[in-house]
Amino acid sequence: MEFKLNVYKGKDIEKTYTCHDFELRTGLCEDLMDIVDFETMVKANQGNISDAEAMAMIPMMLKIQKHHKPIMKQVFPQLTDDEYERTKTKEINTIVWQIVGYAFQELMMVAEKN
Repeated sequence: MEFKLNVYKGKDIEKTYTCHDFELRTGLCEDLMDIVDFETMVKANQGNISDAEAMAMIPMMLKIQKHHKPIMKQVFPQLTDDEYERTKTKEINTIVWQIVGYAFQELMMVAEKN
């Protein structure tokens, strides 16, 4: 899986970090699994979510957002705090949700083997 994160200077891309081979650390994977309600996420992705369920997702999203910086530092170890502050939330969210999906797949593969 490949991840790309742009660092901006104003509206221009100053630098792009790329990661081709990423191993999610167990502790972070467990943290994400404790936060994410996968049943609701699947329903949301299918467009089968009620307004009440969508509203209930807000605390989950806020909890995940607290993990954004540590996740980005794991994926892109060269990323500095200053550079992190000059990234776009939309790009970080995309990477985080790819990682959450990847973590879920990894856990499902382990569960199937046992």
